[in-house]
Amino acid sequence: MTEESNCTAVPATAALPKPDKKNVNLFDLTILVYSLSTRATDTIIENATKDLPLAMTKLEMAERILPCNHPQRQKHIDNVANIQKLVAYGKELRAVIGAEREAYSANMPEYSTGLFADYNQTCVVRFLGLVNVACAKMKEVCPAIASSPQFKTLEGLQSHFECWSDAIREVSEGKW
Repeated sequence: MTEESNCTAVPATAALPKPDKKNVNLFDLTILVYSLSTRATDTIIENATKDLPLAMTKLEMAERILPCNHPQRQKHIDNVANIQKLVAYGKELRAVIGAEREAYSANMPEYSTGLFADYNQTCVVRFLGLVNVACAKMKEVCPAIASSPQFKTLEGLQSHFECWSDAIREVSEGKW
């Protein structure tokens, strides 16, 4: 008895168009934006998590030594609360980054459809808008974070948001 093959021959089709350099660079930039924001956010969370035990120890000492209405005691209470908020905002941003990157990959159109560039621009502008909001929240909770290299990375990404928004507006207005 011989086995028959269930495979059918696939007819040769014309080669699909390959992405041009501009779109490859756009894709690379999109992935870089997600990667940089992930690393920066992870480092912010890690540093805040490391700072929390010391801040809590200082608060415990202040609670034992200082009267309830002493301003120094309130300073320690605020510091612990701000670090906890920073960690919470960082985790929230990290979850958003993961969800956005997953959605970006899952919904990416085939290059041959011609929708690739618009899709990339839309995703990046939306994502950077979310990073913009998260940075504002973090800066509000912990103004000192603005001097950290990780926060500067996120702020650098914010400037891309402004550039991309301007470029997309100009394209839609026919200036390009």
